[in-house]
Amino acid sequence: LGTALTAEQLKLLGRYCDEIVFVYDGDSAGAQAALRNLEVLETATALVTLVVLPEGMDPDDFIRAHGPDQFEKLLESRITPVDYQMQMIFQAHVDQGAEGRARAAREVAEVLMKVRDDTRRLVYLNRAADLWGRGSPQHASAMERVIRMEMNRLIRAQGPWARPRQRDHIADT
Repeated sequence: LGTALTAEQLKLLGRYCDEIVFVYDGDSAGAQAALRNLEVLETATALVTLVVLPEGMDPDDFIRAHGPDQFEKLLESRITPVDYQMQMIFQAHVDQGAEGRARAAREVAEVLMKVRDDTRRLVYLNRAADLWGRGSPQHASAMERVIRMEMNRLIRAQGPWARPRQRDHIADT
């Protein structure tokens, strides 16, 4: 039921656990829900991770077909929503040459701008560059520069008030 998730529900769940794992159906609606909820998921106090099931399966189908042990193994491969979004973006543009790389950098920059914590945003930026670089330090470094340029462009276009800030920034200032 993650498609109708609210910040209030996440806050309530965060009172009772340290990690919330969403298991999305393996269809386009499940994938879209995983991509759409990032801004809401960023409000959680608990760690939020997700698993997307194979195409055409929901959790019940998966457990009936593969058993609870396989479901447990699947849960071990959970990732953060930001990692999932970056993987989907790069997957969509990997074979599109220079224009695809530019589009991927723009889309990843937009995702990273939704991450509220500066330190986490930097970690995700490095991960995005490594993901695109596929083991090549030169490609990773180039992608990191391009994503940084896109993030700076977004900041300039939206104004300084639109830049994601850590929660206590105003109080500290």
